[in-house]
Amino acid sequence: MGSRASRTKAPLGAMGPRITGHPRRGPRRLQPDNELNHDAMTASTARPPSHPMGALARFGDCYDSGPCGAVLASNEFRDAPGVPIDMKSQPLALSTNGSTSAVTDSQISIANKPSPHSRGNRIARLCWGVVQGTLFRMSPRPCRRWRRFLLKSFGATLAPGAKVGPRARIWGPWNLEMGEHSTISDDVDVYCVAPIRIGSHTTISQYSYLCGATHDHTHPRFPLEPYPITIGSGCWVAADVYVAPGVTIGDRTVVGARSSVFGDLPEGKICVGSPAKPIKDRVVGDATPHANLPAGERPDDAAS
Repeated sequence: MGSRASRTKAPLGAMGPRITGHPRRGPRRLQPDNELNHDAMTASTARPPSHPMGALARFGDCYDSGPCGAVLASNEFRDAPGVPIDMKSQPLALSTNGSTSAVTDSQISIANKPSPHSRGNRIARLCWGVVQGTLFRMSPRPCRRWRRFLLKSFGATLAPGAKVGPRARIWGPWNLEMGEHSTISDDVDVYCVAPIRIGSHTTISQYSYLCGATHDHTHPRFPLEPYPITIGSGCWVAADVYVAPGVTIGDRTVVGARSSVFGDLPEGKICVGSPAKPIKDRVVGDATPHANLPAGERPDDAAS
């Protein structure tokens, strides 16, 4: 064996191929000491195949290196396991920052596309964003009149008794119209690029999304297209409902929780599903006493 001092370190590459890999998991492959193997480097820095970006993300740690970057645009990458079929079937272009994009005959481009909104609109939304994030959102829940005042100061049309929760998000108050005693609950997103009208005695429950605009996906420049939304009187849009642009919901209609409304709904119906469809009529009974009603309308009050 010899003493430690008498041993000499062999020159690089003199000992033949070096086995790489985890000592407990066994060898992965043979790799010469004096040769940089980019495939092994890629394998050692790879993310799991289940990564949301698929096989493309496996090369994400070596975008800046020449050989690894070249792999992204090669046929070997498109044929690699885990690459989505639609990525394999389309040519890949490598940009200067290492990202890839599909090149087609009608190239989709949203570069150099200015805001479709006027300068006055953008300034108003900037001011409203500051007010909404401070004076509006931080207001205590009972301060309904204060939030009504802020919304009306920015052009909202609110009938007496209309209520908006402090955590509701309003894109542009000037495009919001609410009837008497209507309610927008906390965490409702009112994307009112186009006018959104909510009838009297209508409730929009938590986490619902009223989407007043879409994009033309058939146009290569992907332009914005606003469409108004109208929700009738006496309606209930339950929790986490999506209402698409241009939709009209009839009076007294109930939309079940987590439904998606992509088309008009008739009045007086119970509607559920994605897309939401009527399943039965809404039958409204007599105003009998109830424990959660105001004083004078509770069972004990009626008995006395």
